[in-house]
Amino acid sequence: MKKIVLVLSIFFSYGYAIAESQYSYEELIEIQSVLLDSYSSDSDESIAISLSNVSYKIAENLIQDFIANKDPSLIKDAIDSLDISISIFPNNKKFYLLKGDLLYLIRKYDTFYLDAMRAYEDSEDAIFESKKSFVALIDLYTNQELYSEAVFLIRKMLSFDSSWLLNEFFDMTITLTVLANNQSKMLESLDFVADQYTIEIPNVYLAKSYLSLSLNDYESVKSSHAKYEAAKVFSKDAKISVQAETISNYLKMKAEANE
Repeated sequence: MKKIVLVLSIFFSYGYAIAESQYSYEELIEIQSVLLDSYSSDSDESIAISLSNVSYKIAENLIQDFIANKDPSLIKDAIDSLDISISIFPNNKKFYLLKGDLLYLIRKYDTFYLDAMRAYEDSEDAIFESKKSFVALIDLYTNQELYSEAVFLIRKMLSFDSSWLLNEFFDMTITLTVLANNQSKMLESLDFVADQYTIEIPNVYLAKSYLSLSLNDYESVKSSHAKYEAAKVFSKDAKISVQAETISNYLKMKAEANE
């Protein structure tokens, strides 16, 4: 008990001490209980910060227990604890991001798809800082056949990390864009990226070429593919892809037909 009192005094004085320290789950629960008894809307800010931090830390501990035991009730308990943090600081978007991750973990145990999507959406731009969460939300959208929503998110990611998206998430970007019939909007976004990066990301041009192919725009296919081939010479990241082979075969076929 003396250790708990000492820890609480540190919380009250420094607020964020919990983020840098390790305590057992039982100790964290006891600390949370004491802080909950002390907390109100009129409480000192240090109590609010401490309660928020310890509740977040409890959620993180429960995630590790879930990974080991696969008991979905642990995630539900983690969400209950995280909701305390959210209620104290509703503008902290990273809390919603973690809540989305938690709900995504147990999506197969119950119907948490909509709750997970809502939490991720409430995280706003914080989701672009976590590739794992971004991919999870795309997966949720795809599962629910919300292709337009997925493509809107992908287009926003272009502004945050074009290189990662077009190199590591290329296939899904193309597939979902075609499924959403959103090629024209995506081509506009790719034009903006191309103006910034020129030859640094060859897949900008590969994406433009493949999407133009889906629109039967032969001249754009040919022009973008030529830029892709030129940019690829100067890039170490360019990889041979199914899309590149498809376009090459298409252009060869067109050339032979015109001979």
